[in-house]
Amino acid sequence: DITFFHSKKYKEIANNTKASYCITTNSLKNELPNNCIPLIVDNVLISVSLITAKFYPEAVNDNFDDTAVDITKTKFKEKVKFGKNVLIGSGVVLGSDCSIGHNTIIEKNVYVGNNCIIGSNSIIRNTLLGNNVRILDKCIIGKHGFGFLPNNDKNIRYPHIGIVQIEDNCEIGSGATIDRGSMSNTVIGKNTFLDNQIHIAHNVKIGENGIIAGQVGIAGSSIIGKNVKIGGQAGISGHLKIGDNVEIAGGSGVIKDLPDNSKVMGYPAKCQRLIYKFSAFGAIISILLFLSVAGNLGGDLVSTIDITMLSLAIQVKLGKSAIVSLIGFTVLLIFGAKNDFINSFMKVFAAGLILSSFVIVGHSTINGFLTQVLIF
Repeated sequence: DITFFHSKKYKEIANNTKASYCITTNSLKNELPNNCIPLIVDNVLISVSLITAKFYPEAVNDNFDDTAVDITKTKFKEKVKFGKNVLIGSGVVLGSDCSIGHNTIIEKNVYVGNNCIIGSNSIIRNTLLGNNVRILDKCIIGKHGFGFLPNNDKNIRYPHIGIVQIEDNCEIGSGATIDRGSMSNTVIGKNTFLDNQIHIAHNVKIGENGIIAGQVGIAGSSIIGKNVKIGGQAGISGHLKIGDNVEIAGGSGVIKDLPDNSKVMGYPAKCQRLIYKFSAFGAIISILLFLSVAGNLGGDLVSTIDITMLSLAIQVKLGKSAIVSLIGFTVLLIFGAKNDFINSFMKVFAAGLILSSFVIVGHSTINGFLTQVLIF
């Protein structure tokens, strides 16, 4: 067997590989076990791409299936219900009680289980469908993923030798695109429902009982756990691990791993409880600041300091950028204690910190408006 190792991120996996040979670099070879012989190259991914392309040339170009013929000329014409202009490739297996809509192409070697419904204007290739799967109209499943190696003269296409595996009782919404795997498979777990216009990139693995709303994008090689709910137009970056029972609010941007039972929202996605907690806290601070500016708390520097430090506490909790604010505040504190102009400026500065803390938590619409009304 042969494998490859190109990043220290996969150090633990490399340490335990059972492969006899490994394509890697000189700087990484010492991470391999003694029973694995390193094959040293300058660029691992380019080398793997070139080698893979030699064995699987069709995995690079992804040309149309020239074996596909009209279904009326195949053995399936009496077995399944079909619309007009349906094309079937060689080696296709269709289970019982299936139906296929108009202008759909099922390319060579695709396997379709029993009681499956495939809509119109869809293309399915390099795919295994379980039983009771519904593919709605205009889906593209099993095509080459967005994998290439940048090169100034000509970008190098990365071969995709994997497949798409859609397990039992799944539904794929209209206009969805599911890319096949590059060096592994793309998997949609059983009883998972995908809404319309969703993109699932290569090597993604989604656990069972998932619910994913429209226009969600999941980047390559991310692993989604069981019972995960994802709101519309959310995005999940590549190579992440999302735990079981996670809920991701619509429009969120997930850029880090999420543990089991997380509930997140915003960009970058943060814990919903944390956002609500500090948004409410920020509203209280806004009222205190207004009272301070109005003179109800004496209008002195001390009350302004107290409120400013509370706001800074929010930022220290939620963002590293608060360090810069803290330094600026300290300078003003040292030189402004006996200066009315700087004293007044510090109150405005405190207001700015509070407003910026709303931006950090990503929940500024209501409380941000309240803050501005109270201050001005």
